[in-house]
Amino acid sequence: IRGKHKLICTGVALIRDSINSAARAPKSLSSQRSRVQAGACKSVRQASSMATTATPAPLSDSNADALAPPSDEEPRFEIGELVEVAARTHPGANFPGGTAKIKKIHDERVKDGGPMKDGSRVRTTGYTYAVKYVLGGSEKRVDAKHISSKREVSREDAADARRDAVAKQKAEREAKEAAARAEEAARAERKKAACARVA
Repeated sequence: IRGKHKLICTGVALIRDSINSAARAPKSLSSQRSRVQAGACKSVRQASSMATTATPAPLSDSNADALAPPSDEEPRFEIGELVEVAARTHPGANFPGGTAKIKKIHDERVKDGGPMKDGSRVRTTGYTYAVKYVLGGSEKRVDAKHISSKREVSREDAADARRDAVAKQKAEREAKEAAARAEEAARAERKKAACARVA
């Protein structure tokens, strides 16, 4: 009887140990999973912190030079100056131009106004000009390459300029007529010489 009682006690102890082991196994697995998740979250937080606190790389010397506006450039025209704006009537642009006055100067080195809309592909200087036409109309941003100074002249000066232009045209026409007469005379001489050889 004593042996049977000992055997029963041993069996009960084994069953209790098995139950305790089965109860502890999920708990240890759950705690291991929690540790893995905590480690992953910590790694994500560290990566995020590094990304947000990273300082941008400094500009190279070449970039800094490209961004720095030239300090020695000056506007080509003054506000109120009478100018002549060239016509731009190629495909995609319809600006007749004409005599105008400079109303405003835009320093594009300080504030870039964006793509040009005056028929230019790019700006040629650091300044653009707002102009108002004498015969009506205006433009807000015109590149300097389309603008030229217009000198005001008196009536006498204008008449002298027209006379000079007429005299120049007359001289050119007379020179062409003289050249044509000389060519005709040379042709006649060649024809006469050819007839003499045949005879």
